[in-house]
Amino acid sequence: LLDSLLQEMTVTGELQAVVMAGGKGSRMTDLTSGKSKCLLPVGNLPLVWYPLHMLQSNGFTEAIVLVPDYAKNEVSKIQERYNLSIKLDIVGIPGQEELGTADSLRLVSEKLTGTDIVIVSGDLMVEGGMRGMVDMHRMNNAAFTAMLAKPMFDLKNVVVPGAKSTKYKKERDLIGLAGDQLCLFTAEADVEEEVKISNKVLRTMGRVTVHSDMQDAHLYIMKKWVCDYIIYDKNISTIKGELLPILIKKQFSQLKPKTDNPNGYDFKRSILDFVPERITMPVTAKTGGGRQTYSCYAYQAGTCLRVNTVPSYWEANKRARAVCQARGNQVHPQAKVGERAQLTDCMVGMNCNVSDKTSLTGVCLGTGSRVEEKVRLSNCVVMENVVIESGSNIEDSIICDNCTVSGKSCVKMSILGRGQNTVEGAEIVSQLVLDRDRMMEV
Repeated sequence: LLDSLLQEMTVTGELQAVVMAGGKGSRMTDLTSGKSKCLLPVGNLPLVWYPLHMLQSNGFTEAIVLVPDYAKNEVSKIQERYNLSIKLDIVGIPGQEELGTADSLRLVSEKLTGTDIVIVSGDLMVEGGMRGMVDMHRMNNAAFTAMLAKPMFDLKNVVVPGAKSTKYKKERDLIGLAGDQLCLFTAEADVEEEVKISNKVLRTMGRVTVHSDMQDAHLYIMKKWVCDYIIYDKNISTIKGELLPILIKKQFSQLKPKTDNPNGYDFKRSILDFVPERITMPVTAKTGGGRQTYSCYAYQAGTCLRVNTVPSYWEANKRARAVCQARGNQVHPQAKVGERAQLTDCMVGMNCNVSDKTSLTGVCLGTGSRVEEKVRLSNCVVMENVVIESGSNIEDSIICDNCTVSGKSCVKMSILGRGQNTVEGAEIVSQLVLDRDRMMEV
C-alpha cells in the first residue's frame, strides 16, 4: 500500500489533467454523423475510456474532461459502467462549433490550479506510461514537454472499409530536436521548399536533427504560466498549430527587464511577459554557451495511435480484437449467446443476443445488438442496437448504431452509417451507405 501511495504522489504531485474530448470528428464524419467521437466504440469501450484509463494507471485520481454538451450525460456514465475510479469533472462545450484545443482550455481556466497542466487528447491510445515523461519535465524544469511516438501503422498498408475512391491523406510533422530539446515543430504541409532554422537556435544548441518519422501524440505537460498566456491571448486557437511555434521560437529570446508601471498596471504583450524571472535557464555546455529563457522538451515513447480518421479507427479495433486472440472471447454477463453459436476472438456487449447456428470471428458486437440464426460475421465492428437478420453474411465492415441488415444480405468491405436498413437479399460491396437516397460506390 505504501509503495502504491508513493508511486501516486511521485507521478501526479501538482500535475492536473485535462482530457480534450470535445472534437466533432471532422475527419471521420462517416462514423460521427450520429454519434459523438469520444463515444465511438473501440473494442466495445468508448474511445475516451482509453486516455482516462491511461491517466488512472499513472496515478491520477481526478481529471477535467471536455466533451460536446450533448455527450455529457453518456460520458458521465463511463466511470461507473466501466469501473474507473478516477474522478471526472465533465465540462460540456456548448453549440455545434468545433473549438480548438486552446479555445477549449479557456473554458476551464478557472479550474486550472496545478503548477503543471497535463493535456491529453481524447482520442489517444498509447502504449506504456507517463512516468518517464513526467520525470523529464521535472528534471529539466521544462516549460513544455510533448510526447512523440512512432506511428502504430502505415496508411499505405491498411485496407479500409468503404468506397474505394476515398483517399486518406497521410499527415506528417517535421520536428527538430537537439538531444531531447524541441527546436522546431511544424507540419510538413506548411513547408514550401526548405526547413529553416535560425542562426540563433544553431548558435545556442549547436546541432539540430529534423525528424519526419515521429508522431505528435497530443499528450503535453505545460507550466501553469503557459496556460495563463493561452488564456490571455485569444488569437491562439490551437496548442499544436499556433501555440507551439511561438513557444519553441521564443525560448531562445532574451527577457527584457521589467519596469514598474507608474499606474500600477501589469501590462503583458507577449509570451515572454508571462515567464517567471526565476526560471531563466543558466548558461551551460549543453546549450553551446547560449542562454535560454525557458526550455521545451520532447519525450520519445514507444508507439501510439490517434483515433481521428476512419483508417486509424479501423486499426484501433483491429488491435482490440488482437487482445481477444490472446485472452479468448469476452462476453458481457448480461449478454445471451446460444449454445450452438460459434464465437472466435469476439467481444460481445451488454444486452446482446446471439442466436444458435451463427458464426462470429473477430467481431466487436455493441450493446443491445441482435444476431439471428444462420448469420456469419467476420472481422467486423458492429455498434449499438444493430439487428442482423437471418441468413446474412458480413465481412470486413463497420455497421453503425441502429442499423438493420435484412435477411440474406451480403455486406463486404463497407460502412453502413447510423440507422441504415438494407433491403432483403442486398449485396453491398466496398460501399459507403450514409442515407436512404445516397450511396457512394465504385
